[in-house]
Amino acid sequence: MAVQIDGSQGSVIATSGDYSGGVSIGGTLTYEDVTNVDAVGLITVRNGIEIGARPGVGASISVDGNMIVSGISTIVNLYVPDKIIHDGDTNTAIRFPSADTVTVETGGTERTRVSDLGLR
Repeated sequence: MAVQIDGSQGSVIATSGDYSGGVSIGGTLTYEDVTNVDAVGLITVRNGIEIGARPGVGASISVDGNMIVSGISTIVNLYVPDKIIHDGDTNTAIRFPSADTVTVETGGTERTRVSDLGLR
């Protein structure tokens, strides 16, 4: 049997299906082992998002909010609350400690400061 309908509000059970029209789901759609997803609106992802084929994933967003992007990225506006830290050298940073101020730190020590008053 290709399709089984169990009552007016029961389950539809099928191993495969082809639809020539639209499909509307008013609640939550749960699926696994999906190759392609085309979604409009808010998406909740439990295990992260990977863009591109393995190996060499172009971008990855983990469920804890970390994002890794390889290749060229064009960012129109990047908002940084305090500092940009060098990967693998955490005591080297470009900081934005206060309004109109940029500093450069190496070895955990501020080496250069530029503010609205100029270079210090």
